[in-house]
Amino acid sequence: MSKSFNTLNLFYDLLKDQDAFVTTSPPSDIATRLPALIIEASAPLMIQNHRNPGHGAVATVTISAIAEDDEVAFTLADSAYSALWESKNRVTKWGWVSRLVEVQAPFLSSSELAAGDLFQYTAAVQCFMRK
Repeated sequence: MSKSFNTLNLFYDLLKDQDAFVTTSPPSDIATRLPALIIEASAPLMIQNHRNPGHGAVATVTISAIAEDDEVAFTLADSAYSALWESKNRVTKWGWVSRLVEVQAPFLSSSELAAGDLFQYTAAVQCFMRK
């Protein structure tokens, strides 16, 4: 029997204790809630070669830290990135992460076209989940 994975709830549970406004769905007034950590995840792809088919999945999780100060944004991104790696095998009611693969360490993803007073650092990790 195949199990479904709610990746956003899983990663929210793993990262909700960051020192920022943490969300999976940014509100329209996010600029008033800085610093903020936005968690996004790709659709989970079921892993069929796992010893319990349907009980494993893989998804790419992206975390974006936004703040009005460059150092604050980087520190938040780095802290959330580290917390994600430290969450390996921590069981939640949504499942757990059994393996992680770095896609991109935190990097400054703001551009010259973005608001000059906001800084955004983004990181991405491929996460293998079990339930």
